[in-house]
Amino acid sequence: MRRLAGLVVGIVLITAGLAGCAFSDPRISGTPPSPSTDAVIAAQFTAAANDVGTARLAVVTAAGANAGAGKWADMAATLGSSYQVLTGPDPINRIASTSTATPGSLATSPSTTAGSANTSLTTLRDDALANAKAATGRTAAFWASLAASAEQVRLGLTGPYGTPAPVDPSATIETQDESTAVAALLTQYDGAIFGLRAALAFLGSADDQSTFESILASLQSDRATLANLTGPTPAPSPSQGIFELPAGRDRAAAMQILTEAQRGLAQASAVWVASAANPATAIGYLMSNATLAMDYGLGTAVWPGWPD
Repeated sequence: MRRLAGLVVGIVLITAGLAGCAFSDPRISGTPPSPSTDAVIAAQFTAAANDVGTARLAVVTAAGANAGAGKWADMAATLGSSYQVLTGPDPINRIASTSTATPGSLATSPSTTAGSANTSLTTLRDDALANAKAATGRTAAFWASLAASAEQVRLGLTGPYGTPAPVDPSATIETQDESTAVAALLTQYDGAIFGLRAALAFLGSADDQSTFESILASLQSDRATLANLTGPTPAPSPSQGIFELPAGRDRAAAMQILTEAQRGLAQASAVWVASAANPATAIGYLMSNATLAMDYGLGTAVWPGWPD
């Protein structure tokens, strides 16, 4: 009898509770649920693939009779490789699609192909930057790297663009404690500054010396800004050079130093992007360091910052 009484009381309480409630099942009424994170990211990949396809078509068009040769072939190949990753099964890990579809096939509207290559690449860069700043971890590093690649190609339209190294799909960006990542970047700056100071003595051309001095001044300024962001840090020292100087003492050796400095800085910047709670500042450093040597077309990469 006591069990029955309890059951009756329970039914009364439940009924009373229901009387003051309205159904909120989204299948019936109410506000539709927000799209899942996976759906949002998938939409970003699709949009980025369209951006890349549009940019590639514009680059090929801008190349004209030079399409398929020299830097134009390299730039088209870079965008084609990005397209294959964005349409692949696992873009964040840079697992490319096996499809043979021509990059740019998604951009079929005349209105999307009529713009200049510069405009198309700027759109690709800015959209990727927006995605990077809204993300964290290796996802942020992925989008920031795509933006840096687009900027390298954009600069290559009117300047040199070297052949990027092949992509190593097994390479990845490791995350660290953010303070550790920033300290590692500072060390890379110290080594790069030391190396470029030495390289100045290897250059016979006044133009080369002027360009290297400008790059060196930019590195010193960026290093100082980064140090101010992180608090007191040791003063840079020549003993903190992170790579050995090449055996040669000529222009080729100077370019090797610049290439190695740029590569180290870009990779350390990408690790900071992946490690930062708020990656916006780190993204700015990756963009700056990815284009550090573009006056000579050096340091180009399909995925700047990745250890390919």
